[in-house]
Amino acid sequence: MNKKESHINLMKNKKHTEESKKRISNSIKLHWKNNYSIKMKGVMKTADKLRGRKVGSHSEEWKKKISNTEKGKIISLDTKFKQRQSRIKFAKEHPEVEKQRGIKTGNKLRGKKQAIKFVEKVRERWKNPQYKEKRLKEMMKFTSPNKPENRLNEIIKNNKLPYTFVGNGRIIIGGFNPDFISDDNKTVVEVFGDYWHNRKDWIERDKKRFETFKYNGYNSISA
Repeated sequence: MNKKESHINLMKNKKHTEESKKRISNSIKLHWKNNYSIKMKGVMKTADKLRGRKVGSHSEEWKKKISNTEKGKIISLDTKFKQRQSRIKFAKEHPEVEKQRGIKTGNKLRGKKQAIKFVEKVRERWKNPQYKEKRLKEMMKFTSPNKPENRLNEIIKNNKLPYTFVGNGRIIIGGFNPDFISDDNKTVVEVFGDYWHNRKDWIERDKKRFETFKYNGYNSISA
């Protein structure tokens, strides 16, 4: 075993103290400050090498290597919070990229069966009304109005009708997200397309939808 391998083995699974992390961080910042132009030359050189290359999916060997490096790592709550904030910021600034990413992930997972333990865990979470509302809002926030909804939106604006589009998850009522809601919060409007809403399972779902709205004190109109 050479000196480098010996040092790597020594550092494996070693937990740094907060003081040690701060010292390392300050040291890296100082190094960059003092050698900025030299470092940037290296960065640009690497970028020029990689520019134009087609990046494909990682090989199984490479995936295994990455997996092994990440094993045992403990991510602090502070880091998790920062990562989440970064993802939210990116999603807000690049909604189309986020939407396409969601579609790609959905296509990849479609038809795959999740482990029973995982499914049961998710079902248990969805029984919590607060969790359900939060997740529905997150899932719907990148939804754009479809053609019929846009058409109705134009009619509302042109005739100055007291309704607002909320079909992007802005409002959740008893686990359902209406398409439009009146300004006085008393009436919801649902735009039903011919294809989905004529199916037997969707007819039953829509019935439950209107019953839920009524139970929560809303009148319902379908368009």
